[in-house]
Amino acid sequence: MKWILEQHNFPYSTIYPGEINAGDLKKKYDVIIFVSGAIPSVSPSGQRAPRDTTKLSDIPAEYRSRWGKISADTSVTVLKKFMEAEVLL
Repeated sequence: MKWILEQHNFPYSTIYPGEINAGDLKKKYDVIIFVSGAIPSVSPSGQRAPRDTTKLSDIPAEYRSRWGKISADTSVTVLKKFMEAEVLL
């Protein structure tokens, strides 16, 4: 995805779960593109994927700001608000 955006000179930034979960995405972004697998799936029986047991202390300091979880409870709610927000021209 990054390569395609770069080849067509589209400016982009990579966002991580912490920023998504904080909300207020419309102030900074016009479009958010997710690659396949970025949003965890829920099986037909309603069971979610196994929980990741990684601890923040296990992550090298330079990557800790990228750590977080995309969740149905928080992230999807924030993303829905982003998609439903009115566009002011």
